[in-house]
Parts: sequence; structure tokens; C-alpha cells
Amino acid sequence: MEDIQRIYHRTTEGHRALRSRARLAHHHRKVLALVQKATPGNHITAKLRECSQTQVLSYLDELEAAGLVDSIPMQWLIELYALGDYEPRALSN
Repeated sequence: MEDIQRIYHRTTEGHRALRSRARLAHHHRKVLALVQKATPGNHITAKLRECSQTQVLSYLDELEAAGLVDSIPMQWLIELYALGDYEPRALSN
């Protein structure tokens, strides 16, 4: 599945939601906890063996729609690197 080739990171709102007792469904909280500063989609799906890849990607889409995570396609980073315009650096929160 092509969507797995994305890099996810938790937004400031995502950090707040995870630290608080915000009303998040258990599966959303579990997925959100796995998303760090720059987490590949395949890493997240591999950690959640009890869920299908399709379901995990659906949860990630829902978290992104809620503003709790952001993502970019891995292909975009590969193209930037090939153009010489990408200098790896830490993502800010």
C-alpha cells in the first residue's frame, strides 16, 4: 500500500492530547503514542500487529484530519534530496 510510505510526526496539539486526559478513542491514543518526531508509516503499522495495515492508516488519516499528526510522502523527501535541496534537520514541535 502506497500510503505506508509517509513520514508522520505529532503536532503540538497531538502532544497536548496525548499528555492530557483528552477524549481520544483507545485506538487513536495508541497510534498517537507511536508517532514521534519523524516516524515512518511502516514502523507504526508494524508495531500494531493486532490491527490491519488498512485500519492503522485509517486511524492515521483521522488523526491527521483532527490536526494531531502531520505527514509528508517519503517520495517527496527522496525528490528533494535528489535535487540537492534537502538538508536533514530535526522537526520542531
